[in-house]
Amino acid sequence: MKILFKVIFTSLTFFSIINAQSLATLKLQVPNDQIRVQILAEGSNDLFRDSSIENTMKLQLRRNNIEYFRSNNEVDNPSYPYLYINLHADKLNSGDVYGQIKISFKRHSLFNLTVPEIYDESSKLKDIVSMPGKGPFFSVATWSSAQLFYIPSRYNYEQRIKDIITDLVDEFSALYIDANNL
Repeated sequence: MKILFKVIFTSLTFFSIINAQSLATLKLQVPNDQIRVQILAEGSNDLFRDSSIENTMKLQLRRNNIEYFRSNNEVDNPSYPYLYINLHADKLNSGDVYGQIKISFKRHSLFNLTVPEIYDESSKLKDIVSMPGKGPFFSVATWSSAQLFYIPSRYNYEQRIKDIITDLVDEFSALYIDANNL
């Protein structure tokens, strides 16, 4: 009986690991014409600028051979997936810095479209979405990862935060490359 329980437990553990890996891959799969990702970075205060966060992400994506849009004006289709990073950080009186960095892969924004607009071949989705009241009302995060941090004042907090962002982008990149056979 003990052997039977061990076999069942081992097989369930083994197959749950395989299933979890395949689910992560499925969540990051995108159509071939939407391989490029948009980038959106937000910070909570003046400790770290949004542009600095975005530049760190772009550099790491470039190193990992993942295509991205250089600016949001370059995006011709609003349904492209995007990589969103949010940094919340605060500085204590002692100079120590603490906070959280969260990175998410979001895709497939849903739009408020009427049936005639969906079947009208002359209208483009980009034009419809830019009309008042037709914008995206939510997008779905299909993958995310986060990290808490506490950086004592004796360390360079800007470099430590960049290192954390780089690690999170690398984690995303590995899964994204596998999911899309890049």
